[in-house]
Amino acid sequence: MLKSNVYVSMEHLSNKLSTSISTITKDLLEIEKWFKNRNVSLIKKAGKGIKINIDEITRRALYKELMESTITPSNPVNYISNISTPNKITSKLLDDLFLDIDKEYIIEQIQYIENQLGEIFSDETFSSLLIYLTMIVHRVKNKCSLNANNGETTLNNTIEYTLTLQIIENINEHFKINIPKEEIYYFTVHLLGAKVITKDTKYAFEENETKEIKEIAIKMIDEISELYSVNFAIKEDEVIDGLVTHLIPTIYRIKYQKKIINPIYEQMGKKIFKFIKKYSNRMQTLKRIFERRNK
Repeated sequence: MLKSNVYVSMEHLSNKLSTSISTITKDLLEIEKWFKNRNVSLIKKAGKGIKINIDEITRRALYKELMESTITPSNPVNYISNISTPNKITSKLLDDLFLDIDKEYIIEQIQYIENQLGEIFSDETFSSLLIYLTMIVHRVKNKCSLNANNGETTLNNTIEYTLTLQIIENINEHFKINIPKEEIYYFTVHLLGAKVITKDTKYAFEENETKEIKEIAIKMIDEISELYSVNFAIKEDEVIDGLVTHLIPTIYRIKYQKKIINPIYEQMGKKIFKFIKKYSNRMQTLKRIFERRNK
């Protein structure tokens, strides 16, 4: 339903999922509840089926949320490489995601970005970019691309935007489609908010801003050491650099309202409540950096 703008019949769902219509009917109760929790209503019409009527950005966000809450970060790449066989639900989701898509080619484009940035994306990031880029190709092929000009002109100055332009040109030629600039902006935002394992290039931050972020990271590490009696010793510089690498994409995610889903956030919050309370004070400095960059 998230990939389709038209009504989907019960028979179609039954055939696609290899299950009975009665099972589909029962499952729809849970599906309806899932959508309702996200302020989306199912539209049902006798003789036609069901569909959802939402804007394209919300549709993409919900599809990405569904995928990331169901599959593990390594599932998509392992599925494509035939390294391992995922469970039935994951297989169905990935079959649907990559239907009629040259998935290996899309992987090559993401690997090209890694090479040009001098980065190694985390499994989570690689999987997320793969899903999002595949979704762009699918939606554009079906004439359902983003059409509101919500792109930030400041993105044009980033290396991430330049690289996105390059791979989009490749994808347009390969898939015989025409991806509009709004899609390029939104993929760039995803790229800017990416988590990396190594980072040899610099983000487009001013030197004084990077210094402020590093100072926040140092104070956070000091507070962790004090709260939990942990001595990072010779690894402290490595820990600080790693934290900075995570904080910088966080600013981009806040700026472009990209919410990250962490299924164990509530559980972790209870365990490290003292630190989160103290850490929230440090966010005021990050907020000031964000506000300066948002002017």
